[in-house]
Amino acid sequence: MECVVRVLITGPTSFTGAFFIEALSASGLDVVTTSTKSLSAHSGVRLLRAQKSAENSTVYEGVSFGDGAFLELLRSQSFDVFCHHGAWTKDYRSMKYDFELAFANNTRSLNEVCRLLAERGCRKIIVSGSIFEQGEVFSPYGLVKKMTTQTVKFYGNHYGMHVSNVVIPNPFGPLDNPKLIDYLCKEWFSGKTPMIRTPQYIRDNIPVGLLARGYADWVIKSPEKRSYSIF
Repeated sequence: MECVVRVLITGPTSFTGAFFIEALSASGLDVVTTSTKSLSAHSGVRLLRAQKSAENSTVYEGVSFGDGAFLELLRSQSFDVFCHHGAWTKDYRSMKYDFELAFANNTRSLNEVCRLLAERGCRKIIVSGSIFEQGEVFSPYGLVKKMTTQTVKFYGNHYGMHVSNVVIPNPFGPLDNPKLIDYLCKEWFSGKTPMIRTPQYIRDNIPVGLLARGYADWVIKSPEKRSYSIF
């Protein structure tokens, strides 16, 4: 009998996280996720994402990455893949982005996290990257994402796991916060001509459902030997 792959993923109430969890579950994986708050504490679109994640995974509420409850979960259960998707995003487009707090949250107890994962049989870590960290970094958010990826790579490889950085482009679709695509559609439907005020900014837009399918496929097919890859 073929064993079901168990996946632990963070960030279930994020836009992409909810769709990633749905795609992972649809691929036949046993999905477990952690939520920093009780799901019912959310409202609006974030509550809808939380409900979507709860339909497709086992949710441990009130657990933050690297805290005591998170470490206890790793001691008591085993996972084949760890998807480090959740990240600190408040003011992520601004120079006011809290660099220190973000990095601390993204990497809390990372050495112990990786040690416990490997000890319990985890073979690979998928860390969500960003277009903001590729090439020349141009924002504090991109710098934190790049440092987070490198830190996960260091500790994950040290304990013999494969670490893969999945670059997240600009997704759009249901349950998203209003951004460019939302603006364009509203203008078009109202008969107006939308205006792009940053024409030199290249956007790599992708439907979130398609991105989620690619993500789930990579979680399954990415290498397992100790090394590093980018998807």
